[in-house]
Amino acid sequence: MGRMKPAVATKPEAEADDLYENRYDPDEWDDLSVQIEVRPTGSEVVSFRLPADELDRIVDAADAAGESLSEFVRGALRDRLEPSGRALAPTITGGPRTADRG
Repeated sequence: MGRMKPAVATKPEAEADDLYENRYDPDEWDDLSVQIEVRPTGSEVVSFRLPADELDRIVDAADAAGESLSEFVRGALRDRLEPSGRALAPTITGGPRTADRG
């Protein structure tokens, strides 16, 4: 089971794959310096551990939905934080969280 490879590569993904595959090819790169503008994205990178089997299930579900892993996880988190008609949804507050599962 391969991880994080979409069924159909989009143009940016195909370009990224090509750059990755040729990263050690000296003919692909030069020493020319290029000025770029870096703008803040307004997003953060989050790192956390998952059991390998759970990650495999999430990757498979993202593939089945036709989404990248990031899109799928962001959507799942958004659904949890902003439920539309879900019966149980925790309220996020600044204090400690307790849940009565009664």
